[in-house]
Amino acid sequence: IFRIYTTSSGVTESSYSGIPTAAAAAIKEHFTGLESRVHFHTAQWHVKIPSPASVRDAGRNDKIIVAGPEYFDVFNYYEWLVGDPRQSLTEPFSVAISESQARVYFGDVDPFSLIGREIHYNDSLLVTVSGVFKDISHKTDLDFSEVVSFSTIEKSWLRNFFRQDQWNSI
Repeated sequence: IFRIYTTSSGVTESSYSGIPTAAAAAIKEHFTGLESRVHFHTAQWHVKIPSPASVRDAGRNDKIIVAGPEYFDVFNYYEWLVGDPRQSLTEPFSVAISESQARVYFGDVDPFSLIGREIHYNDSLLVTVSGVFKDISHKTDLDFSEVVSFSTIEKSWLRNFFRQDQWNSI
């Protein structure tokens, strides 16, 4: 597994894990022989959990990514409690969540009962739980608790936020 990151130099020098969003399409087009590639965006959104009686404010979560099912092909150490890593993120407006995040949002319930439950991000993005995975037990800087389907970008306001054709957007 190789990871691409950005290094800048000049007045200040820095290195960070983000790369221009347009790089993903360029890599897919120009780099042959790759077994797989993972393109994801990190997000920090305010979360609300609707229920039949009310909507509960769950605060801000900074461990969210927007990714496709290939994320779970490359990082195949996730153990799934319910759902399928190859199917859970194929449809827009779907999300797979970690076991501990599921408890934060929905309480101590059977993971199977969470399929189809709704989560609201920033009051305007409604997604449906499509899978629940166990918490990662090893150290990693890819410590995410929610994975929103990548296809949601083109079907929502995310297309203006994650501009896939921009070389100046990291």
